[in-house]
Amino acid sequence: MQDTNTANQGDLIFKLDQDRAWLLENLDKGKWPEIRRELAALERKISKFIISVQEIMLIFDLKRYFVNFRY
Repeated sequence: MQDTNTANQGDLIFKLDQDRAWLLENLDKGKWPEIRRELAALERKISKFIISVQEIMLIFDLKRYFVNFRY
């Protein structure tokens, strides 16, 4: 079971990923050509950040599960 803090973190990561996807979609449509390279680099960094946070959240969820697991 997730606590409120973990659920809020998950919501934030979900919203950040939606914003990242919107940015990527607009870049693919050719918007902001004068700063496309910088925005593409930002999108990649956001993507890597999201993946890292999701991995960390998974590790903590697994640790919490095994700490509470009864044999």
